[in-house]
Amino acid sequence: METDAATQAERLVYDLSQTLTAPADRECLPCYLARMLTALTERLRNRGGFCDCEVLLNVYPAWLPDDGQTPAPCQGVLRRGSTKPCRPGRGR
Repeated sequence: METDAATQAERLVYDLSQTLTAPADRECLPCYLARMLTALTERLRNRGGFCDCEVLLNVYPAWLPDDGQTPAPCQGVLRRGSTKPCRPGRGR
């Protein structure tokens, strides 16, 4: 069964959104948040906006990279999105 162009376009957008925003396999929550928020924070800051990064600031402060830095890659956890950090001794 053929699908129309609109359905194909919607599927492509959905697939890309999952690829770009879903947690990676074995990626822990603090690494995921740092990866997602770093680019967002920079874009908002450049436009005079602010980002609510309270989870990283208060719970996992060591996961926020310095300005302009790329977050370190996640070292992996057993369950995707785990709240237990991938690196020991980083967080409260």
